[in-house]
Amino acid sequence: MRIAYRNYIDSVSAGSIIASATDTGYEVSHIQDQRLSYPYRTTASTATITIDLSSLSEAEISTLAILGHNLSSSASVVFDFNNTDSWPGQYQETLTWNEGIILKFLTGYVDTDADYLISEAGAYMISEAGSFVITSSGYQYCQVQISDPTNTDGYIQIGRVWIGNYLTINPSSLLDFKVTKKRSDVVIYGKDRQKFAVPGVGWRRIELSFPRTESAMVDSIFAMYKEIANHKSVIFCNFDTIRSYKIVEPMYCSIDGEIGFKHISRMGFQYQINFEEDR
Repeated sequence: MRIAYRNYIDSVSAGSIIASATDTGYEVSHIQDQRLSYPYRTTASTATITIDLSSLSEAEISTLAILGHNLSSSASVVFDFNNTDSWPGQYQETLTWNEGIILKFLTGYVDTDADYLISEAGAYMISEAGSFVITSSGYQYCQVQISDPTNTDGYIQIGRVWIGNYLTINPSSLLDFKVTKKRSDVVIYGKDRQKFAVPGVGWRRIELSFPRTESAMVDSIFAMYKEIANHKSVIFCNFDTIRSYKIVEPMYCSIDGEIGFKHISRMGFQYQINFEEDR
């Protein structure tokens, strides 16, 4: 069970994101908006989005995703990383298409921060030219490369690009959860059961109950909730990378309400988290 709750896209300036073939009114800055219904759109069946991550002090990237898209099953989606704004880069990740969230969790992580050589005394090593000695450069630039020549719309539309990390929940709530399908239909009945209805949209609500959890994991949940509370959207995955069960597909959602912790024994806690899908 994983929760991706920090999207580094939201931490860079709008000017740090540059895209190709942008349609008027569907600027690439829209991928920083939490609403999937406020998308970025191209005027062609290809898209190139370059993100300058150099303003981040240090970021360890382990989650890549495309949300709210119109891509066909034959689309190619590649995240390319480099330490300069030149392409192709030094490290690429290819994402597998999915009708819902196109998502990949990395086994390691992509580091945006450079590693400096440090002496035994703990000081940074300086070269004869007076510059810091760097053992490895961070990947401070990312380019999202999408090609979808068979797209029947003739353009590419994306609600969100996700470049972030994730929290593994352990122990998980794999055996104790409830999924509710909800609707926003407006239905009014007359006194003789005449029905007047306006169709709305559907979404999921997942209610999770976690078994006794040690304090270290509880601290991580506390830190996550402090950062996102109810106002930030996350990517929730009940079964990590399994995509066979539609009812528990990875979900773009927000925490609904509070998180209640009940002490069981020796600073172990049971707790509940409720998620509702966002659009």
